[in-house]
Amino acid sequence: MDGIGNTESGFAAHAEGLNTTASGTASHSEGYQTTASGNASHAEGSTTTAAGAASHTEGYLTNSTIDTAHAEGDSTLASGAAAHAEGYNTNASGIGSHAEGGETLSSGLYAHAEGQNTSAIGQASHAQGMLSSASGDLSHAEGQSTTASGVSSHAEGASTIAAGANSHAEGTGSTTTVNGISAHAEGEGNTASGRASHAEGGAQDPSGTAAPNLSSGPSSHAEGLEQPPVVLPPMQ
Repeated sequence: MDGIGNTESGFAAHAEGLNTTASGTASHSEGYQTTASGNASHAEGSTTTAAGAASHTEGYLTNSTIDTAHAEGDSTLASGAAAHAEGYNTNASGIGSHAEGGETLSSGLYAHAEGQNTSAIGQASHAQGMLSSASGDLSHAEGQSTTASGVSSHAEGASTIAAGANSHAEGTGSTTTVNGISAHAEGEGNTASGRASHAEGGAQDPSGTAAPNLSSGPSSHAEGLEQPPVVLPPMQ
């Protein structure tokens, strides 16, 4: 035992630093007010807790609550088995998941969330960027405020939604609906709701205001800048 105010209560445990506790068998605590309560666990830094067997915490206010988890950074939580949380205020609760960046959540099995305020909820899903959410299994959301809720869907750009299975939404404000299986919406404000449909481009009135294209039939395709009809004045 090294340091001041430390406690070694676990068999073959080692506590060093200031006010640290090593209560798990073969555990190791170091730094300031750290606790290694899991067998073969390691807690270091300041105010960290390694409660899972073979878990590891480091940094400040980090917590690994389950076996083989790893939490590092500031105010992170690794609660899934073999999960890894790093950065600031991240939460890796899915088995084998990885949360990094700032205020991210990886709750799906083997999910990966990175960036800022992203959520990877689906199994093997991936969310990156800012305010993006990948809730469909095997889905991928990237960019800003994107949502990939369909299985194997991909949403990218800004404010896009890929709700159809195997669908792809990109651009700004484009959407594939739940019925838009394997659909593709791109451009600005377009919607692909038919199976295997494709909507792209954007309509535009003379004032420059964008109006969306809609592809709702199976295997349908809508594209281009469509001008509204011009109404001629009555003949004199």
